[in-house]
Amino acid sequence: MRLRGFIGQAGDSNNPKRLLLQVCQSVLGHDYSNDEKRDLFLGPVAVSAAFLKNPDLFNAMANQIKGSFEEEDYSALGGLICFDGPSVKEYDIHTAITKCGKIYQIHENLNAFRDGFFKGHPNRSDQLQVNSLQRWLDTLLYGCLYNSEHVFEQDASTLVQIIAEREDAPFSQHVLYQGVRIFIQHFQDNNLLTNPLVVELLSQSDHQGRSKIYLETLLRNIVESAVSNFNLRQYATYTVSLFPPNQTNSSSRSRGEDASTNSSRRAGPIKAFYDYSSAYKQDLPAQLFQRIQATASELAVEQSNGFLITFLSELIPVADTWFNEAKSCIRSLITLHIIRTVGYEPKKPTDWTRLEEISTCSHSNDDSCLKMNAFLKDPEASYYALGEKDYYLRSHFHNFEYFDVEEKGPWNVVGVTKTNKWWEEQHPKWQARAEKVLEAVKKLPQDRLQECLGDEYDGVMDLKMVKIMDDADIDDPLQSDQEGKGYSELASFVPQKRRRENSEST
Repeated sequence: MRLRGFIGQAGDSNNPKRLLLQVCQSVLGHDYSNDEKRDLFLGPVAVSAAFLKNPDLFNAMANQIKGSFEEEDYSALGGLICFDGPSVKEYDIHTAITKCGKIYQIHENLNAFRDGFFKGHPNRSDQLQVNSLQRWLDTLLYGCLYNSEHVFEQDASTLVQIIAEREDAPFSQHVLYQGVRIFIQHFQDNNLLTNPLVVELLSQSDHQGRSKIYLETLLRNIVESAVSNFNLRQYATYTVSLFPPNQTNSSSRSRGEDASTNSSRRAGPIKAFYDYSSAYKQDLPAQLFQRIQATASELAVEQSNGFLITFLSELIPVADTWFNEAKSCIRSLITLHIIRTVGYEPKKPTDWTRLEEISTCSHSNDDSCLKMNAFLKDPEASYYALGEKDYYLRSHFHNFEYFDVEEKGPWNVVGVTKTNKWWEEQHPKWQARAEKVLEAVKKLPQDRLQECLGDEYDGVMDLKMVKIMDDADIDDPLQSDQEGKGYSELASFVPQKRRRENSEST
């Protein structure tokens, strides 16, 4: 940039121009470690080629680009191109802007190019120039929409923006609407597009005029494929990215919105989507519930903890409970939320065996290992005294964080007593999580929730699916598995204070 400025001051002098050309050729001949890094350097080369009015240099750059330049380079390029007689080949300009093949990125490149054009041209107020630029941009963008081979999640908001930003240009808006419609039709079975696009379309309530009509038409065109391809994890991820909790909290306070409005925004437009599906086709709500239930297990743990309860608070009031699919879906989501957020109730340990260290005894001449293993496994045995011959067991008992260790000097263990310290530490934490989740569940519409859960309502409100129960009451296979596991088999049970690699087997 400094060199180009120096050339501008030097007038017709060829020396600075020759130097700039050499720098550009050096960049083109360099071997870069990856395409992204190469594209970063190709942007200034493109701007320099346009500045030098060197079509061969610009063509050489266009042949190397794999993605996109920086935004400032497209802006600078727009300020140097004149459509009355461009200094470089128009096809190469197309390549520089569209090579990445990503609609959302191409749209950003074109906007930067347009902004640079208006900033850099003295005749930018010339309506002929403005109209020529707009036709050129629209033609290029329409061609990309028509021929695109790839779709990305970020394309959803771009498609809405393409239509909305042309409200004051009816012909341009209509042409680009047709391109957007073709693009959506091509990728309508790809949930990378349909999930975020339905969120975008249903969240755009402030558009008026032709934009509103076009966007509503697009929604009608995709509603069936959006239902059949609905994925709750993708929906949650995209919704949270649009309305992050910290952003919605601060923005809601500034607008004077209450907590319920804020919560509704974080859940996304699921209520509007359900209502729209119901009005569009009678069997779509049942399909939507099936898709929600089928994909709920894909939710990340943090989504189960934060997003799911707000999602339920929006879905339950509008759900038609005469759909069996609705009842099954609500039961499944409530259960998933409780199990993942609360976790299973910690059970007092009965089996202290450490299979990873106490497998086979390396001292075959005595039965000390067998005795110690028997003590660890016996739920009735509480104290183990070490004999004089058990010297090789002494260090191992130091690895038990939740045992009381009796010592006669450093590393001289003479006995150990089992305790419930682990359970006493973990159970209050579990109880606090359970109370917090139950408080949130109680805030859901209880009449509607009771309709969905039926005879299981009392059990859910008592958190029976995660509580330790008598054997006669167990009917959940997950709970049965929980009850049957020994202390060392449960992931949350960590009896060792530390583990020793290559420690002696006992």
